[in-house]
Amino acid sequence: MISKWRLSDGEVRWNAPAPADATADFFWVHHYADVEMFFIGNALTNQTVANNPNRFKTRVNQLDVNHLGFQGRVLGMKAATGAAVWTSEVDHTAVDLAQRPNIPVLLFAARQFEQPRVENGQFISPSRFVATILDKRNGDVLYKTTETMMPNQCQIEVDAEFPIVSICFPGWMIEFRRDAE
Repeated sequence: MISKWRLSDGEVRWNAPAPADATADFFWVHHYADVEMFFIGNALTNQTVANNPNRFKTRVNQLDVNHLGFQGRVLGMKAATGAAVWTSEVDHTAVDLAQRPNIPVLLFAARQFEQPRVENGQFISPSRFVATILDKRNGDVLYKTTETMMPNQCQIEVDAEFPIVSICFPGWMIEFRRDAE
């Protein structure tokens, strides 16, 4: 069950069912306009992955100290009623917990490292960079990439008037123009 309370008096504003199959050790809320996004899943710390090698085959390295490794579900729900708007699964990635709430996109990005193995006498530890950008309004995937190069950062830049949101990676950039709502 997901519940929203008013902090001033503790009154329950609404209750909504949580996904029945959700197993989680991490829960976080991010707000945008009239949609609240609930992150329900597992925080992927190096300790979590080391303690569960059969469950988490991929190690996630965050790009910044504000990023948290995450695997699970993001639920978009109406802030006023708790009605489900959208849901999206994210796998072996990281999210910046300090992303600005007033921009219409949600960025997930991480460096991934597979469990090391030996093949034909050679040590192999495949690695890649993954990024996914979701539309906060409807949960649509606006951009998704897997790269073999390993950038050590990505950054969200917002125009002063907020009509343009730029996601900057080393070597390339994506811009989203926000329509009037």
